[in-house]
Amino acid sequence: MAPRDCKRVRRELLAECSGSKSSLAGILKKLHDESFLDTDMGGGSVRMLRKNLQVASEFYSKASTMYGTLVQTIDLGTPSLSKWEYVHPAAYLRLLSEISPGFSAMMAETVASIGHRPLKLVLYMDECTPGNPLRADKARSVQSIYWCFADWPQWALQKSSVWLLLGCMRSSLQAELPEGASTLLHAVLRMFFPSCSAIGNQNRSDFRHGIFLKNGTTGSDTYVTAAFAGMIGDLKAHCEVWCCKTAGASKPCMSCKNVVTVDFLNRRLSSEYLVDLKCGDMRRFDATTDDEVYAITDRLINAGIDNDTKRKELEQRLGFKTAPHGLLADHAVREIVRPIKHFLRDWMHMLVSHGVAGTEMALVIAALRQKGTTYEDLQRYAIGFRMPKALGKISKTWFSKGMVNKDSLKTFAGEQLSMLPVLMAYMTDIASKFEDLADHTRCLQLLTDIVGICALGPHDAMQHLNLMQAKCEQHHALFVIVYKGKGVKPKLHHLLHLVEDARDVGCMMSCFAMERKHRVVKKASLFAFRNFEHTITADLVNKQVQ
Repeated sequence: MAPRDCKRVRRELLAECSGSKSSLAGILKKLHDESFLDTDMGGGSVRMLRKNLQVASEFYSKASTMYGTLVQTIDLGTPSLSKWEYVHPAAYLRLLSEISPGFSAMMAETVASIGHRPLKLVLYMDECTPGNPLRADKARSVQSIYWCFADWPQWALQKSSVWLLLGCMRSSLQAELPEGASTLLHAVLRMFFPSCSAIGNQNRSDFRHGIFLKNGTTGSDTYVTAAFAGMIGDLKAHCEVWCCKTAGASKPCMSCKNVVTVDFLNRRLSSEYLVDLKCGDMRRFDATTDDEVYAITDRLINAGIDNDTKRKELEQRLGFKTAPHGLLADHAVREIVRPIKHFLRDWMHMLVSHGVAGTEMALVIAALRQKGTTYEDLQRYAIGFRMPKALGKISKTWFSKGMVNKDSLKTFAGEQLSMLPVLMAYMTDIASKFEDLADHTRCLQLLTDIVGICALGPHDAMQHLNLMQAKCEQHHALFVIVYKGKGVKPKLHHLLHLVEDARDVGCMMSCFAMERKHRVVKKASLFAFRNFEHTITADLVNKQVQ
């Protein structure tokens, strides 16, 4: 019989276990004492076994590659973050290509399929909170950073375990950075492209110059180059990274110079140039250029306004915040960062996560209730509706009174994906007798078609972009007419840019995979109290490698 590898078993147990290392050590010790295990797993006591499990969790994070150790440190300029631990991207790719034949083959096939151009690097940054999502403990919120290449096959982009971890940081520590998330992303880009930092150092792990990965098929190395293709996330993350005032400001879209909120336009005299969020004619939008964004950034930094009121008035008018330590302030990084092109919206947040779909379904339900339809009627129809297995199970609480607000729903994104076809079927089967709701049905059908195209997948949806753009514009115009301006929010306008962003990055990306990955981060964070970033980074690397 081959000798048992206790170290490997410990790593695999840690990857599967959702409890703490101390609890796992206690369980293993009890099983051994009761003779259910004929191996003591390398520890005579719970304390020793707990120590061995800690060593096992750090096995891969301390692994050495040609680009250094897997987990390295960087000084972010604050006492608490003088040695922030992150997963070195080049070292991570090298290690995975050496130990995983499948990953090595995927990278080799991806590089061969795109020819001589660089891979498209996409970053994702978002905050998650361990514990009950309905009773969040904000004190333990964590900022997580993942990344991928948009050129990967569709199945990989949709699988949470394939998205690679770069690092985690408590939100309280991120708040200590001069410009928060913007300063953090600036440091992250320096990890991928160190020669573009203000330091100007040359580094063999620079993705612009190329790195070498192991090719398990041929035994040789695969040469990989990459270029920054953008950051994907919700509007809150984009506002923090690009230091813009998009979400709740008078200028709700960084990509359009002349688009303002409805309230802002109502306070001004009529203008042929300005348009509000109700405008769906993209020919009337005046597109912002990257150079204009950089000019605004420099203007705010060099304005030298000490008066807070005057500075805020200027920021409100220009739509950006003064950020001398932000990402856009570094002239050396401007050669790889294009703020307009790299502002990547994702269809999950635009449509089903506090997005257009939730707003429209709430308004449709309100219109049905005015016709005498009750919540119980919708619930009975939903329960009798047979859903495809891929869309999950139907819950009778979806259409309950407590889940429907005036212009939004209290359900999760995945639930709204299933609610939409059910409500669409109800409008077709039952509500068709109400002639004055015909436009409501047509508008909801357009929305259902848009979601259906997006749900085809990152690459499969690309062949339908022209159709989707037409439907987005038709839906926007009909939505404004049907609901008489109600429910017109910034995301309704941002939906018009979704196809443009997909063409820029080369695929229709969503954040479903990354949101699922948050579950792993939350589990790792639940039992980490000392050396927080170090502990969860080591645990997450071990889980992903396993």
